[in-house]
Amino acid sequence: MSQLSMYAPIEQAILAEYFGRCIPNLDDELDWWEVDPQHPQCIKLEPDAWDGSDQDKAIANAVARIALARVQKSLPQFAICGPNSIEFGRDITNAPSRQVEVMSRHLFTIDWAMTAPGISWPEAYYLTWLPGVDRWLVTSSRDTPEVGGYCDLALGYFGSDKEPLEGAGLVIGGYWCDQYIDYDQQRWELFFEAGLVSIEMASEWADEVWNSAEQLRAIS
Repeated sequence: MSQLSMYAPIEQAILAEYFGRCIPNLDDELDWWEVDPQHPQCIKLEPDAWDGSDQDKAIANAVARIALARVQKSLPQFAICGPNSIEFGRDITNAPSRQVEVMSRHLFTIDWAMTAPGISWPEAYYLTWLPGVDRWLVTSSRDTPEVGGYCDLALGYFGSDKEPLEGAGLVIGGYWCDQYIDYDQQRWELFFEAGLVSIEMASEWADEVWNSAEQLRAIS
C-alpha cells in the first residue's frame, strides 16, 4: 500500500476500504471520524445532514471530498440570504496539501427538476484520476445535502482499461438506473452545463436508461 503514502493515514484507510484494497498498517487507535492531530487538514468521515453515521455512505462522501477538494468552489452551491447572514448549502474547506495533486474534470451538470420559481435540484458529475489508487473515480455533487444526507458522493470507479468517457457513462448510467428502480426517479428536466460530456452524449445515456426501464416496466 505504499502507493497511498501521498495521503494522510485516515485517508489511506478510507480509500483502501472503498476501493477494496488491504487496509495499511496504521495506528489501532486511529478513529476515522475524528481529527488526526498529526494531519489536522486531512479528510475524515463526517456524519450526514441528520447526524447519521452510516459508514458506507460516509466513506463514499469522504472519497468524493478527497477527489473534489481542489474544485469545491466550482461545485453546485445553494444560498439563503437572511437579514443578517447568508446560509450556504455546502461548506468550503481548505484543500489538504499533497505531494501529487488530485485534479478533477467536470463531466456535465443536470437539473433534476424545477420545483418552484428559482428552486432547482442541480447535480454535477466529475471524473478524477486518483494517483496512488490508479483508478478513475466518478462523483456526483448537489448544492445541498437534503437528498441523501451529503452534497458529494462517490458513485463508482473503473480502471485504465476503459476509455474515460466510456467508463464514466457506465457508472452514471448505473446510478441513474438505481435511482429509477429505488425511487421511481424520472428523467432529468434540464441539461445545465457541458464539460467533457456534451448534451447529446448525456441524452444518449439517459435515453438508454429510461427507455430500457420503461420497457421492462411495460413487460412486467
